[in-house]
Amino acid sequence: MARPTGGCPPAFDATAVSTALSSWAWWKGLWDTEAALAYLTWYAYVVVAWLLLPGEWIEGTVMRDGRRKKYKINAFPTALLALGIAVGIVYQKGPEPLTFVYTHWVGLLTASTIMSLVQAFVCYVASFREGALLALGGNTGSHIYDFFIGRELNPSIGSFDLKSFNEIRPGLIFWIVLNIGVPALLTTMDITTDGFGFMLACAITWVPFTYTVQARYLVFNQVELGPVYTALIIGVNLLGYYIFRTANGEKNDFRNGKNPKNLQYMTTESGRVTCLWLSRGRFQRGSIRP
Repeated sequence: MARPTGGCPPAFDATAVSTALSSWAWWKGLWDTEAALAYLTWYAYVVVAWLLLPGEWIEGTVMRDGRRKKYKINAFPTALLALGIAVGIVYQKGPEPLTFVYTHWVGLLTASTIMSLVQAFVCYVASFREGALLALGGNTGSHIYDFFIGRELNPSIGSFDLKSFNEIRPGLIFWIVLNIGVPALLTTMDITTDGFGFMLACAITWVPFTYTVQARYLVFNQVELGPVYTALIIGVNLLGYYIFRTANGEKNDFRNGKNPKNLQYMTTESGRVTCLWLSRGRFQRGSIRP
């Protein structure tokens, strides 16, 4: 029998896990029709919001075939509208409707995982059509690896780019993290280099559900932090987000031929790498140039 640990780290009972995995009732319990319909409604909302809400069209980087894709940047108004709808529901009916997410958490997780798998599978099959631009790292010939890492570079339905859409909207907005500086995403390796496979499709699952495990844990193990520790946690979180945003913003500027802060850069086999935070540290390999 596993020893009690007070919840952190959680107790692990190998026998219980084995029993659950071999039980059809356990697998059946993962499915929740009501939660699946709710998740499909959420996904439909972000798609319709992408289509109808105003937003600037931004050109991405030049691809290997010489083309530039255009991306509609309206994730922030999509998030604001979702937040407004949630506030309106609470105002009209109280907070009880929002407990649906808590009571149907497992079902929502299952629905999101199935959505990830379906998208990854459809995109993998579609990547074998004639004329598809493949990702260099996702065209190895290994079906399992290519399915996971992504075979096609930018699978799209017309102007609707699946990869950039899934990177931002279903997961990040569901997590209530409003990524205001969205255009910088278009020069990240996820968009310019990686294909769209299960690894990136699964972002709609692991971002909102793993990043909220802490809150779910606190529901079962309530902790009174007090104002000092609460402020400290918020401060560390904001500092981390600031570093994340400034680093990505500077890399985005540098990749677009701008260097307003005269940052140093490191020359590598694949190009130049720079950001304020790297410049303040010491590069172990390569050369540093002003």
